[in-house]
Amino acid sequence: MLQALDAEAVSRWADACVADLEANREEIDRINVYPIADADTGSNLLYTMRAALDSLRHAPAEVSSAVSGAISALAKGALTGARGNSGVILSQVLRGLAEAVQGASVFTGGALRTALSRADELATAAVARPVPGTVLSVLHAAAQAAADTDSDALPSVAAAALAAADDALERTPDQLAVLARAGVVDAGGRGLVVLLEALSSVVGSGRGDAARRLGRPDAESPPVGSSPVVGARGTAGEDAAEAGAQQAGQVAGGSSPSAAAVEIAAEAAGPTDPAAQPSTGRGPQDHTPHGAPDASGLEPGSEQPFAGSPPAYEVMYLLADSDQARADELRLILDDLGDSVSVAGDGAGLWSVHVHCDDIGPAIEAGVERGRPHRIRVVRFADQPAPPDGPTEPHPTVAPVSPHRMRALFGLHRAVVTVAASEGLATLFSDEGARVLRPSSRSGAAAVVELVGVIRETGARHVSVLPNGAVSIEVADRAAAEAMSVGQDVVVVPTVSPVQGLAALAVHDPRRRPAEDSVAMAEAAAATRRGEVLVATSAALTWAGRCEPGDVLGLVDDEVMIIGRDPIETASALLDRMLSTGGELVTVLPGGHAPDGLLVALSERLRRIHPEVDLTCFDGDLPDTVLLLGVE
Repeated sequence: MLQALDAEAVSRWADACVADLEANREEIDRINVYPIADADTGSNLLYTMRAALDSLRHAPAEVSSAVSGAISALAKGALTGARGNSGVILSQVLRGLAEAVQGASVFTGGALRTALSRADELATAAVARPVPGTVLSVLHAAAQAAADTDSDALPSVAAAALAAADDALERTPDQLAVLARAGVVDAGGRGLVVLLEALSSVVGSGRGDAARRLGRPDAESPPVGSSPVVGARGTAGEDAAEAGAQQAGQVAGGSSPSAAAVEIAAEAAGPTDPAAQPSTGRGPQDHTPHGAPDASGLEPGSEQPFAGSPPAYEVMYLLADSDQARADELRLILDDLGDSVSVAGDGAGLWSVHVHCDDIGPAIEAGVERGRPHRIRVVRFADQPAPPDGPTEPHPTVAPVSPHRMRALFGLHRAVVTVAASEGLATLFSDEGARVLRPSSRSGAAAVVELVGVIRETGARHVSVLPNGAVSIEVADRAAAEAMSVGQDVVVVPTVSPVQGLAALAVHDPRRRPAEDSVAMAEAAAATRRGEVLVATSAALTWAGRCEPGDVLGLVDDEVMIIGRDPIETASALLDRMLSTGGELVTVLPGGHAPDGLLVALSERLRRIHPEVDLTCFDGDLPDTVLLLGVE
């Protein structure tokens, strides 16, 4: 048994965490019912841990060769690459480990005791409303057990933390009624147990009983429990919940489960009368007296973090140029705007921000007022893939691949996949080194299948996808999720126009770390304002007034700003409007309706009025439009 971890052992632990999360991602996703049943906790934890491991692998040798540097690299990668609330909490666990070994040459049992205590503090502080029965309860139990362990031996402390976390995980349905009704344990807590099991395995103190419940490759037969509320497959409560979730998915038309889906699953699992609940001695809403802390030390919260319908969006971003006071203030403001709020820092001025809300703008503006938000990510829950129990639309499936086959399957390290709406654009993107898809449709299951096929055909471990408006962002996200299920690391860069795709490709650098390169491409796309000139085919009321068939429309970010009669005059006016707020480079993609002399006229106008601005023109072979404009 190892009595201390050195840098090499830390690397082996991180590798084991990724492999074990890969093996259990689907299972953890399946039991994700709180705070919103979006079936992504396993995927988010895996994505975050991959980002952490990628950070370690690309750290300078003088950093990764020291145990403190190696764990700090993991913590930094997890924070900058965190997905979902579970990913943010994972980043704080790793930060706690990093702070405990700062300057140390090895990671001992005493360091693990200190690390778990600090991780407990950081993770709880990051969340606006800590709720018992979540991963925070499991982490608190692990930290408490480590603190109470008499031995300083690393295997003993690791084993005690794992055993306590495992027990706390089993108690989560007693603390959170939505888990009890669905017949599952907390998904985030399960993920934490996976990580602690990996640590125990590396130091040689064993994996514990959770392996059997989590469907690991070395799992034994499912455990036999006395309570109907357990996390194993095949329990009566879970079968009923699955049936209810499937019914809910059919009612909802295949969208992500809502609060109604949870209620339907609850009815299928059994009556909600307190007397009919598992023998916890409490009703579903009465976990602990109001205002009293439960055994985890957390303040009890409402069973659901929202009243009525769940929030529509998940908003995440990194916040730089801020401090602790402003981060604490931001956490309070976001808590007023939405739910599932966490604001977590790295201790050096960078913060990861997460919130579920209905109004995106105020959530981002609150960050702008307290620092510099970047790497902004917005997900609409209704557009996310339904969990395995309830899709109604044909959905592509890919057979899972065991972790030890990953390296053989993905021979290429990096690739960029772009989607093109015309042959001209396809040639243009291909010349820039990207793999190109000409989709048969913009949305639907067929488009997902086509895009998954191209992503898989790259043979690359890390893939960036640029939809470019040729397929919806939702299609790209679904395809990315499918590809990630077999081990590829796929990031969707939210380009909604070919001009944004070109801007993203212009900054693509395969020598950078994948996460950094994805950020650079996303920032380049976001910094590109997009315009379009087209001819109206029907009468409509627009922001610029009423248009008639044959009118020439100038659009900025899909909103009509100019109504004219002449394409060249309208394009010139649109260009002036877009440059009124600044710009250094204009990209023009003329379309099939572009008149002769359009490019010459725009070039002359820039030379006379905006001589400081560069002009780049490409032949995009775009049907049904006069031109596309991009201003950077």
